Amino acid sequence: RRASSSPFPSPSPARRTLLQLLLPPALGGLGPAAVAPKAALALAGGDVGAARVQIAAAAATLRALQGRWPELERGAAAAAGDAVGQALGSNAETAFEVSVPAGASLGVDIEGLEVTAVTDRSLGWQVGDKLERINGAEVESRDRAVKLVRDARDRSAPISVVARRLIQSPFVTLERSLRSVYQESSAPLPEIEDVMKKVSNLRTFAPLVADGVVPLPELRPGLDGLVADLDAYASEQQQGAAAPASGGKVAAPSPAGREDMGDLFG
Repeated sequence: RRASSSPFPSPSPARRTLLQLLLPPALGGLGPAAVAPKAALALAGGDVGAARVQIAAAAATLRALQGRWPELERGAAAAAGDAVGQALGSNAETAFEVSVPAGASLGVDIEGLEVTAVTDRSLGWQVGDKLERINGAEVESRDRAVKLVRDARDRSAPISVVARRLIQSPFVTLERSLRSVYQESSAPLPEIEDVMKKVSNLRTFAPLVADGVVPLPELRPGLDGLVADLDAYASEQQQGAAAPASGGKVAAPSPAGREDMGDLFG
């Protein structure tokens, strides 16, 4: 950051407005009666909290790649390069689980193994989700899925479905997220251009690793440096931020009163 001649950094316009609203008139402010508390909080926070969540998600993706590094070094170069490229790609996949109590339907229509319509959104489904396992058994076709659901219904057993969802990678909006935090933070942070250059370098060298032109270990310092930079931006992330709706186990409501109980899926 460029040094300022003043020992105290000037607050951003949003923070100046907030100070004016919260300070009493005797100190040059407008007084708390000038604005509702929620409006004042909105001026203070803006989209910075959401930006930090996105940056933390990007860092978590790369940390998972770090955890796989020994395995990638032992494996084929093509697989290692692909793994690096996918981690920094525009789309990512996430696995999630839906728990359905005995007697209830899955609340979806499917074509093949893909959800084409959702009849019960309270279960967490989205159109485009793909079924992978039902009660621990892998499903390869719609017929197999129907059989597994029917068997569970016949035994009055609950149903656990593991599915996958294609989501937008946090790297798609990373630069915007970095700028949101940079503009509002008074902490020393890596320059945005330097962070994005590390992202670009990893993306550039990933296919070269896959082709055997560049050894995988040469990418590790850049990867570690990028994770450290992202952690610096995400370090002020508020505790208790909401988890992505696509993750974790989603419990289904009681089947009582469900209009679609007679159907296996929808």
